[in-house]
Amino acid sequence: MPLVTPREFVQEKAFSLLFACTLLLLLEPMVFLTVGIILGQGHFIIAYIYKVRSGRLSLWGFLVWLLVTIFMLTVFSAPDMHVLLSLIMTLYLVTHGVLDDRFLGNPEKTRLIGLEIVILLSLYYAMVIDMVYPSLPIRGLVIAGAGLGLIPYFLLLRRSPDGLDVFSGFFLMQILLLMITMQLGFLPVLFLFNVTAALYHYCVWYVASLRKTKNNPKTRQELIGWIGSIHIILVGLFALFTHTPWGTETLFFIFDEQYFLIWAFLHFFSSTRLSDLNYFKVIFSGSSSSLATDASAL
Repeated sequence: MPLVTPREFVQEKAFSLLFACTLLLLLEPMVFLTVGIILGQGHFIIAYIYKVRSGRLSLWGFLVWLLVTIFMLTVFSAPDMHVLLSLIMTLYLVTHGVLDDRFLGNPEKTRLIGLEIVILLSLYYAMVIDMVYPSLPIRGLVIAGAGLGLIPYFLLLRRSPDGLDVFSGFFLMQILLLMITMQLGFLPVLFLFNVTAALYHYCVWYVASLRKTKNNPKTRQELIGWIGSIHIILVGLFALFTHTPWGTETLFFIFDEQYFLIWAFLHFFSSTRLSDLNYFKVIFSGSSSSLATDASAL
């Protein structure tokens, strides 16, 4: 069952997309990147705080996260790994964002929803890979494949008792926007795409979290307090990083773009829900489930 009403769903997505695109248009590229890093680190910290306070972090999970952290810092902190790390992170960001969009609105597992996710991911992946390796003809191949994938999607949609609901409508809107973006190249630079998608993702989570606490003023105030205080601290640390020798030498591991990509990977890894695999399994099994569990890998 949906966790959000159709009106709330549209409002949250529209506001979040407007927020991200407005910053993209108004800010210089490097300022835009800086805003993405500061807000991103805040998002990661709040996610870890939530994980600890809700009792979702086990000792085993922490040890696995620590091992992955050591591996990432050892292998991917070298400058010559930047392009590969950016590509891996972009694909992980796309997967994380698309699955969360569905999870926050309607976590039901059906063949129709599974097809939505596969088609969206295929188009996103095509756009990302085309940015990095524009000589490959993968864009046209995946667009054609996604177009063929829409045929069984519409056949299933016709059989759906709910018809074209707001969630499926949002999926079709994303298809249209992706086609336009890919053909006209509105975001030709990979980091601009990354930051725009990340800012949209952060905003969706904050707006959705505030909605969930609308009947609990104390929890809402606590959430706003955490979000505000953490970002104020991060802005202060960034000022030290840019204006003092001590900050430049010690805080680079927070604000340097390459290190930020590593922290983002660790956030995605710790936030991955094993139950999301059911979105893909159900395409072949045909069964459906309305499980709304928040099981995660760690």
